[in-house]
Amino acid sequence: MMSIVKAGFMLMSQYARIDGVLTVFWRGFTPFLLLLPALFYVDMPTSYIFYGATFLTALIASYTDVKHLNGAIKFGAGTSLRVAPFGLWFVFIIWMLISPDYRSYFFTHPLAAAGICFSLLCAVVGASFMRKCEISMSAIIYFLPVIFMGAFIDIFNKLAMDNSSYLGGIVTYIWMQGGIISIVCALKSCVFGGYQPRTFFSRHIFIVGGLISMGFLLGNFFKNTAMAYTVNPAYVSAIILLSPLWASLFYRLKGEKDGANEIAGLLVVASSIMLVLFASNM
Repeated sequence: MMSIVKAGFMLMSQYARIDGVLTVFWRGFTPFLLLLPALFYVDMPTSYIFYGATFLTALIASYTDVKHLNGAIKFGAGTSLRVAPFGLWFVFIIWMLISPDYRSYFFTHPLAAAGICFSLLCAVVGASFMRKCEISMSAIIYFLPVIFMGAFIDIFNKLAMDNSSYLGGIVTYIWMQGGIISIVCALKSCVFGGYQPRTFFSRHIFIVGGLISMGFLLGNFFKNTAMAYTVNPAYVSAIILLSPLWASLFYRLKGEKDGANEIAGLLVVASSIMLVLFASNM
């Protein structure tokens, strides 16, 4: 579900061409308001680790989400989505480094480890072809900090879900993250971006921002549910990686051509999905 939602709001951003900081404000503010009453009916987490991890993900997301939506305007949703899978390798490697149990599984399952190495080879080949494509290479450079920081979002997301109850953790996580993101984007827009507060409530921005925020709310509910039960956060990321396929299908149905090297990008996507398939057998 999250893969469809992600493709949808990236495409919406591409065609609406609204500064990402304005729409990401609504991505945070709408869930913050809608989930406020729900806090009285769930068991809110008591772990300091949960709140620390949630706070960090909110700060990182307030930057990466804006870059994602602005990148869709700059390079197109398809190119932007195909670059994102590089982040899965960061998630996998970081999780293996910080999880001794998972690291031991890797070295005691040689067939799965060989499959993961093959997946990495495919990613390297795909990346080498993307380097020869001017549009793809520009997108990689633009998204490099997003790819790296996005990996930590999944790590902290998993950490937060592991230190909370199921429903209480999900509701509190989305609510708290939404509040922080909306505050950061409002300050960034009005103090540093030169926007007036009334800009957020213009009809066009309100509609687009509202649709994107509802997509985020629904998608995050499913994502956090998966995070609560998964062994490795990379597994959830892999499912979300299907979003470039939906974007490519949309372009084909619309009769538009993607200017970037689509095959090379999809090879990177495929390598990341193979990574999870092999890792899940460990």
